[in-house]
Amino acid sequence: MLGLSTLFLCIQVILHPDTSPELLVNAANGLATAFFAHVRGLIKTVKGSRRLIQSDPTQAIQSIFALLTSLSTSSKLSSDQRYLTRDILMILVEKTLRLLHESCNLAAPNPVTDFRECLARGIATVCHVAEPGSFLRQALLLKLLEEFKRVRCAVAEGDAGLLAQDDMLWYLHNLIGEAVEMVGDVEGLVRKRVEVLVWEILSDEVISTVKGNWITWSVGGLICGIEGISQQGKRHCSSEVY
Repeated sequence: MLGLSTLFLCIQVILHPDTSPELLVNAANGLATAFFAHVRGLIKTVKGSRRLIQSDPTQAIQSIFALLTSLSTSSKLSSDQRYLTRDILMILVEKTLRLLHESCNLAAPNPVTDFRECLARGIATVCHVAEPGSFLRQALLLKLLEEFKRVRCAVAEGDAGLLAQDDMLWYLHNLIGEAVEMVGDVEGLVRKRVEVLVWEILSDEVISTVKGNWITWSVGGLICGIEGISQQGKRHCSSEVY
């Protein structure tokens, strides 16, 4: 359990009041790496043994994401160090989204365990802990839209694959909805990227289920509610949704 012991050590280092800024950044990277390795190992174990995991890891996962989110705005860090920590956090979000997708593939054919909700709640914690107007909220929205596009365009294998794809799109839809509620005004390059991503998502011709198509249209409707989205972008969304 080297990954788990490393995880606890990194948390102790981050929480210690006398930890230097350099060690804080290193500990953040170590925590993200150890967390991913540990959860990935659990998923592999469950996939191999088909045994139930008795304890609910939701609170622990939320705490890790909350700790990294708070650290990314810490006054103890320089601006460059805060940028590095935000980058570490966003990489972890991306990796956790892939774990969520893997959990959907695991749960669809044989639902013996379910990591999906606890992983989703961990990712959502970033939005709830980040300060209002924070770039982290906008970065998370972009990351979620990019993942939605990737999953939407992926080729699903068989009925089980389509079911897993729909499940992943549904989790992403709910996460995007939370991000939209809290992101506030979106400006500049982020706004343009959001508009482009949504247009690409709505325009891509892919093989999907009725549920998958509905989820996609619903995401377009959610984006229409963001302040700062141009009228042209809203017309793109509404023309597909309605």
